[in-house]
This record gives sequence, C-alpha cells and structure tokens, in this order.
Amino acid sequence: MKKLTFLENKNNKLACPVFTAIIPHYQAPTYEYSSREYQIMFGDKKLMNAEVMSAKVISIDELTDFDCMLDSEQSKEEMIAELKQQLGSKQLIAVLLLRRIWNVIQLVPAHIQQSA
Repeated sequence: MKKLTFLENKNNKLACPVFTAIIPHYQAPTYEYSSREYQIMFGDKKLMNAEVMSAKVISIDELTDFDCMLDSEQSKEEMIAELKQQLGSKQLIAVLLLRRIWNVIQLVPAHIQQSA
C-alpha cells in the first residue's frame, strides 16, 4: 500500500473524514489515483487509511483559489510560490480528494498539531 506522509496539518484537515492532498505528480502516476487506497502518515505516525475519491493532474499554475484555500488555507499566490520553490522544474501536481476509511490512532489534538 502506498503512503502519503504529511509533515504539516494546516487547517487541521487530517481530523476531517474528507480532506485534500496536493502532491507532486511524479510521486504517483495518474493510473494509481482511481479508487486507490493510501496509508496516511503524520510524520512517522500512522494515522489512517484513506481512499482517493477524486484526482486531477494539473500544472502548478492551474491551481485555483478553491484548491489552495481548502488544502492549506493559503492564497493561490502563496501556494504556487511555495510549490515552485519545492519542486523546481517538476511542475505537474496531483490534487487528491481523500476519504478516511479507518483510523489507526484516535485523532485528538495531542496527536495532530500544526507541524510534526
């Protein structure tokens, strides 16, 4: 099973039953998104399994305000600048909508903070 590791929990999204992830496209090719189950990690802690409900592969510049605010409460401009700095020439990203299947640990504030 593939893992998605979060180092930050902006807007406390990992405590929600449905949440988003914006990841570099090269980490998971398009064919792997549909009905794909992932193990969700927060730092080195296993939190839950989640399935991909929806996925789109776009260039960083195609991100919308909706995508950015929902994912991290950042403006489109802030997120695009951050992603371009992190990814350099790899400009394709995947915007995933994930649904929790089950928790590995109880999601309480002590486990889920703004950063690992």
